[in-house]
Amino acid sequence: MFMTVRELAEQWGCDIHTVYALARDKGLPLRYLPGHSRGGAVLSEDLADWWRDNAVPYSERKNVAR
Repeated sequence: MFMTVRELAEQWGCDIHTVYALARDKGLPLRYLPGHSRGGAVLSEDLADWWRDNAVPYSERKNVAR
C-alpha cells in the first residue's frame, strides 16, 4: 500500500511543498514513476521506517510548553 504526496499532506495538515521538502531535506522516501519528477508516493512500510527513525519524542522537542 502507498500514500501519495497529496494524501500525506492532507493527513499531516501541511501543504505538498512541505512533503517535498521533507523528501529533499530529511530523506522522506518518495518514489516516482520512471521519467517523472512529480507526483511521488511513499510505500507504507517505508513511511513507517522513516517515521520511526525521524520522529522526535515529545519530551525532547524544543519549546515544549509546560
